[in-house]
Amino acid sequence: MHAKGIYMDGSTTCSVLSACVKAQHLRESTSVLNLMRRNAVQGSTIACSAAIGACSHAGLWHLAAELLDHMAATQVPRNIITFSSAISSCAKAGQWTLALQILEQMSSCHVDHDTISCSAAITACEKAMVAGQWTVALDILGSMPRLRVLADAVTLASVISCLEKGEQWERALQLLSQGCGEEMEVNYIGLSAAISACEKAGQWKAACEVLRFSATAHIRVDIVAYSAAIAACSRSGEWQQAFGLLEKMAEEQIRQDTVACTAAITACTNSTEWKSALTLLNSMNRRLLSPELFAYTTALSACDLAERWEEALLLMEDMQQSSMVIDGMHVGCAISAVQKRRGRPAAIRLLKALRATWPPLIPESRKADMEGLEVLSLHPGLLVLNKPAGVRTEDMLEQVARLGKVTEISRLDVPTSGLLPVVLDAEGTTAARWYKSQFAGRLARKEYLCLCEGEVLPAEGEQRVELPLRIMPKGPGSAARAAVDPLGREALTCYESLAVYSSDDKIWSLVSARPKTGRMHQIRVHLASVGLPLVGDRVYGLPGPSWCPRLFLHCRRLTFLGWT
Repeated sequence: MHAKGIYMDGSTTCSVLSACVKAQHLRESTSVLNLMRRNAVQGSTIACSAAIGACSHAGLWHLAAELLDHMAATQVPRNIITFSSAISSCAKAGQWTLALQILEQMSSCHVDHDTISCSAAITACEKAMVAGQWTVALDILGSMPRLRVLADAVTLASVISCLEKGEQWERALQLLSQGCGEEMEVNYIGLSAAISACEKAGQWKAACEVLRFSATAHIRVDIVAYSAAIAACSRSGEWQQAFGLLEKMAEEQIRQDTVACTAAITACTNSTEWKSALTLLNSMNRRLLSPELFAYTTALSACDLAERWEEALLLMEDMQQSSMVIDGMHVGCAISAVQKRRGRPAAIRLLKALRATWPPLIPESRKADMEGLEVLSLHPGLLVLNKPAGVRTEDMLEQVARLGKVTEISRLDVPTSGLLPVVLDAEGTTAARWYKSQFAGRLARKEYLCLCEGEVLPAEGEQRVELPLRIMPKGPGSAARAAVDPLGREALTCYESLAVYSSDDKIWSLVSARPKTGRMHQIRVHLASVGLPLVGDRVYGLPGPSWCPRLFLHCRRLTFLGWT
């Protein structure tokens, strides 16, 4: 049009841009915007705002920001609607930095902030996949009184959601209490976010308290809030509280779903209430709730803990009838239950009997001389590698997977070295079931060599540490760690001293450790709990001496049943 001497009306061009955006024609939308910039087309505030709003609805945040800049370049006045639409488009994409920049532009353009613009900027912080943005959200909320902007229920919910994602449950509850004290409107989204924050921190009492508050405040919460509260109870093994919440859902005529029921089953598992777990699972089938794989996996874990191997086999039959893939973890639950009740020989007999019902194992033709990996042994369907310290298990599996499918059956922490078994087939195959079930069912045995600070005399023989371990909630930017906790999962480590050394008034013991369960950081936490921290353990002990800067932990022996 411009090349033919036809005047390009700004409002018309903005309308064309809006139409292209609404039709999801990104290429044409970009061309129209470039044309406007190249020819300095000046649209009206209303037309440009409408186009930015269309970009926001379509999720084209970059076009919205570019059009906002074009308005400034062509001296088109920008109002609160223009800025709010641009910030909202950034919020949907989690572009928090750009959203804050646009929010700051409002002040320099003498455009008053409002609830929508501030709430949208907070939402951008919430959706950003960057740890620590909850501090920015609180700053925006704190600045709103100075800007004479009222925070509403959406604002409060966005900040609480941001705190939930930042695992700041105490601040979330404090803000919720503060909002109620100032008679600020609270909605079900904010309450659900506060409950989720409590769930992540394992604070079941606080989660239930927020749920009770919603009832007294006559705020109807949904299935998401109840599921989060049940999950919080589950983490602490409070199965009766979890079942009570399920009953409350029925009273409130909130339809129970698979997520809520599975969380309640998990609560039973954590408190060894296997009968209640199976009863709830059966009721899900009767109500046609279609239990998912995780529900069966959790119920099988309950059977394992209660040594109910017959029930575990029946559950696997149900899974097979429902066309679910039964993997080695499921088989391992039944094997473990038998071993606890009748001993290792009975567990091996059951495993071999189950294997007879599986498809035949297809011999693996993968080459053993993989570049960059030290292969220690190759068995039918299994490869054993030597993992160096400082290398992730995932990275080694990825390298093997370049030549074919693999299944992880055991892992070593990054600072740990030693034997790493890898199944050379996909999850759910015969090879994966055979080997993985041995690790899950505790038929496979691992022995680690470690150097500990402190004295353990060889004459003392084998000793045991039987303390439950729990994975503690990690803060933003911090790594997960395990801790001895009565509410944790059962964990058993046997160890004995091989030699004792002394130097410069310090004593070290060379120890052979044999974990009977497979919890995260189990050997490190257990030995540290009895005053024998591992040399070089920066998490549960002290940094290593100059002669041993790495963690002194090496998996040196692996025993399992071969295919033949």
